[in-house]
Amino acid sequence: MPLFRRLVANPRAIADIDVFTKVDHNFTKTTATGGTVSVLSYILIGILVMFETSVYLKSRIKFLYTVDTDFDSKLQLNIDITVAMNCESIGADIMDSTNTNNAYTYGRLVEEPTYFELSPGQSTQWEIIRSVNNYLRNEHHTLQEV
Repeated sequence: MPLFRRLVANPRAIADIDVFTKVDHNFTKTTATGGTVSVLSYILIGILVMFETSVYLKSRIKFLYTVDTDFDSKLQLNIDITVAMNCESIGADIMDSTNTNNAYTYGRLVEEPTYFELSPGQSTQWEIIRSVNNYLRNEHHTLQEV
């Protein structure tokens, strides 16, 4: 007789498999329902482990890395940064990874002006932040003047 039929035919055998009891064994009573839940949980865990193992073993991902040996080519970088300042006040120090070659030998950094329109509420908030920053700069940064 197959194992499953033996377990179904004998509910006490299923009740003995119940592992979801919460109280000491002296005060518990195993049931066929709890044993069935335990058996189904073990079967589900086994199936999930088998599927995950098969997916892991059958993965066909191949990583191919090559080193770029063309040292003379130029890489074009497009940077889009919006800053609420005049372009004349913004500077960019662009160096290569060795910090020896200035990036301006490869080209120029193009700056395009942006015009901002603030709502009256935003203008008020901007003025408050600006006055707080001026106060902090003038009153609490006196060490720079010493």
